[in-house]
Amino acid sequence: MNRAILSAVIVIVTATSLNAQSTGELVRIFESSSAMSTSRNAAMGGAFTSLGADAASMDINPAGLGMYRGSEISFTGYILSRKSTSVSERMTNNLQGLPYSDKGSARKLNVNISNAAFVYSLKRDNGKALRALNFGFSVSQQSNFRSSTYAPSPYTRSSIADMFGAQLFGVSPEALKGDDAYRGMPASSWGAVGAVQSGLIFDNDIVNVDGKDYVRYGPFYYSDGMQVGSLVDGDITRPSLKRITSGSTINYNLSVATNISDRLYLGLTINIIDTDYSQKDMYREDTPQENRGDMFYLKYNQYLNMKGTTAGVKIGATVRPFGGLRIGAAIHSPMLMSVTEFFSTENDNLFADNNNFYAESPIMSNTYKVRSAPKVTTGLSYTFGKRAILSADYEHIWYNSMDVRGIDYAPGETTLRSEFRNNYRAAGIVRAGAELNIGGGVMLRAGYNHKFNNNKLIADKYGAVDSFSAGLGYRGRIMFLDLAFVNTKYHTAPAVYYGYTLSIPNGINPITESYISDSSFSSTIKENNFLLTFGIKF
Repeated sequence: MNRAILSAVIVIVTATSLNAQSTGELVRIFESSSAMSTSRNAAMGGAFTSLGADAASMDINPAGLGMYRGSEISFTGYILSRKSTSVSERMTNNLQGLPYSDKGSARKLNVNISNAAFVYSLKRDNGKALRALNFGFSVSQQSNFRSSTYAPSPYTRSSIADMFGAQLFGVSPEALKGDDAYRGMPASSWGAVGAVQSGLIFDNDIVNVDGKDYVRYGPFYYSDGMQVGSLVDGDITRPSLKRITSGSTINYNLSVATNISDRLYLGLTINIIDTDYSQKDMYREDTPQENRGDMFYLKYNQYLNMKGTTAGVKIGATVRPFGGLRIGAAIHSPMLMSVTEFFSTENDNLFADNNNFYAESPIMSNTYKVRSAPKVTTGLSYTFGKRAILSADYEHIWYNSMDVRGIDYAPGETTLRSEFRNNYRAAGIVRAGAELNIGGGVMLRAGYNHKFNNNKLIADKYGAVDSFSAGLGYRGRIMFLDLAFVNTKYHTAPAVYYGYTLSIPNGINPITESYISDSSFSSTIKENNFLLTFGIKF
């Protein structure tokens, strides 16, 4: 198996050995898909900060609600196809004659409602400064988490079993029995506990370092001077990882806006956010018949579910200094979300003679608070009479200001807080859109959206997201209909399947051992989203 003795501590990005909460998942539940809750907004790239008279205004800049000249009710549905293609490579060329790369793909189809809105216009008096006082209520889907990724690896000389053994270095075998063994270890080591309980690894050695004895674990033990067990030196494995996520973030918006002399629009939204995010990681290793160890395959599954509710405020203004020019801005307040989290693991191994052994952790529950990042969005647009609109937006989000409080495992809280500060940065989103009235109430639309990388640890090309959109709409006296298509593409940063660094005290020079998968993978995500909005004006 693959073991490297290092002279310094190595920080490793882990793909499957998550510690229940992670900054990646916490950032994700607060990110929005450009607030593309209606078809018109989506077709124009989400560039609606200075525009209005659309239900998406309640999500972006509530001042746009003041531009309504009447009441309406609308519904938006969508069909979203999300495909991931993953490519993996072995990092060392130590298996001559065997492929050094592999490829896998997975797809998810989503059909849902993205927005349902009601707007009531109470006042319309052109003879006074206060031209309109409008109220709105909408339910919009801020994020859809439903996705699937499958990343198979070529054969390697490494195994997660070695990492599991390293995670238990120095732990008494008696402490690894029953459910109490899980409760006495951090969640990141639960797979190692299950590996012992399911017969994958064994306490196979006693190591004396700096005058102290430590129990060492691994996937083999010695019998008559020979290595026997799950995997022995020289064995190879073929890893794979399948990740399935589901859930969504829903906004409940209650908004009010005014129109002052058709020059100044002011708006306020009070929104309640409800989040439900689930993630299932299914890691597997298969072995060839030529191996001397008796393992056929190992499976390690991790289950994470996060539920949270919070409330926030959005305030905005739009001015029309002259002609068709509009300038808009909105502030979205940070929110303190109460999150309840559930985490569990499973180990399932098949050995020679069809011997199957299984271990399951208890379900860990934890409640804590997460403070989201504040954001400011600004926009500029020009309306060419009733013929055309050009619009551009910039949104700035301070991801590095996110924070956590109240996690039961105190070191985990400190680690997460440090990761927000050190690993993330403030980043922006650029949006642009256009609309052309070709007559007969028919509109043609197009847009572009670019989200900048917010993670300092990965290259910008991996953290960025690009979307191109197009659409058309019909505006009648009573009814309106909008159709949009949005194509989105982004790449995930290369990641190892697992990784862990063990530090063993040894006087003033600790010994560190690194256990990393000998292959890594990255994924390309492509999304095609079709949206349809139907509305009635009254």
